[in-house]
Amino acid sequence: MRTSFWLALILFSAACARPRMLTPTLSRESQKRLTADGREADMETFAYAARHAASSDDIRGARKALELGLALAGREPERRAWIDEQLRPIVAKLGSNCATASETAGFLNQTRGRNVAAEVYEWEAGHCERGESFLIAARFFTECADIVRVTRAAYADDSVDRVAVFDAVQSCSEDLSALSPSRADQAMYRRVVARRVEAARQARIEAERRRVEEEARERAAAEQRAREEQQRQEEQEQELARYRRDGVPTPDCRFWSTERGEWIPLYGKVQRVDSFADFKIEITQGFPTLKVQRMDAFADECGEWEFVDSFPDFTVEVVGSFGDFSVEYVDAFPGLP
Repeated sequence: MRTSFWLALILFSAACARPRMLTPTLSRESQKRLTADGREADMETFAYAARHAASSDDIRGARKALELGLALAGREPERRAWIDEQLRPIVAKLGSNCATASETAGFLNQTRGRNVAAEVYEWEAGHCERGESFLIAARFFTECADIVRVTRAAYADDSVDRVAVFDAVQSCSEDLSALSPSRADQAMYRRVVARRVEAARQARIEAERRRVEEEARERAAAEQRAREEQQRQEEQEQELARYRRDGVPTPDCRFWSTERGEWIPLYGKVQRVDSFADFKIEITQGFPTLKVQRMDAFADECGEWEFVDSFPDFTVEVVGSFGDFSVEYVDAFPGLP
C-alpha cells in the first residue's frame, strides 16, 4: 500500500514538472513545420509557436516564433495587424534578453525599420554592458534627438571609443557641444580630425601623382606606338619602292600602274584595250611574271582574271615587247611563280 502511494506521488510530481504544452491539437504537418524555416510557416504553426513562446521561458522557441511571424507578415499583409499583436510580447522578451537582443534587432531592421531595431540596440547597450551598441543604435536612428541621446550615453561609458562617439554625433551636430565633452577629449578629437584632414590631403596628392604618372606612361606608350607605326610605314614604303623600281609584283599580288599612279591587285575583272591601258603585258610560254587563269566569275585570287567588256577593275594592252610584266595563261594554279 505504501509502495503504491509513493509511486503515485512520483508520477504526479513528474507530470507537474513537465513543460506545459499549449494547443495539443496542433496538426502533425504543422508540428513538422516548426522545425522548418520561415518559408514553410502557416497560421496554425505560428499561432502555436507564439502562444508557447509567450507563456514559457523557451528562448529558442521564441526565436522560432519571431522568424515564423516575420515570414508570415511579409506573405499575408492583410493579417499583419494580428501577427504584430502576437509578436509584440515575443519581441519584448527577446529584445530585453542580452543573449538575443542583437539577433532580434537584426530581424527587426529587415522587417520593421531602423528605429525599431535601434531601440533594441539601445536597450542592449544600457542593460548588457555593451557600450558599443550605443554607437550601433546611433547609426540606426533617423532622428537627431535620438542620435544625440545615445551618443551621450556612449560618451558616459568609459569602455566606448571616444573618437567613434564623436564621429557618431557629427552626423547631427557640427560641433561636439551636444556631448559637453571635456577639454582634453575635445583637444584629442581635434588632433584626430587634423590627422584625417592631413591624410586626406596626402591621399589627394598621391592620387594626383599617380594620375600624372599614368598620363605620362600613356603618352609615352602612344608616342612609342606612333614611332613604331611610322617606322613600319617607312619600311613598307621602302619595300614598295623597291618592287616598283625592280618592276615586280608585291608578295600580296599588286603591281604599280604608271597610268593610274597606284598599286593595283592583279586579279578581278579585266578588260583588253588597244591604248591607255593600266598595264602593258607580254604573253609568254615560260618564266612569266604572273600565271593567269581565265575565270567566268569569282576572280578573287591572285592571277584569276575574268575578262569583261565594261566596268573592269583594271585594263591591259597586249604588246610584243617592253611590257610592264609578262603573263602565261594556265588552266590551274594561277598566281606568282
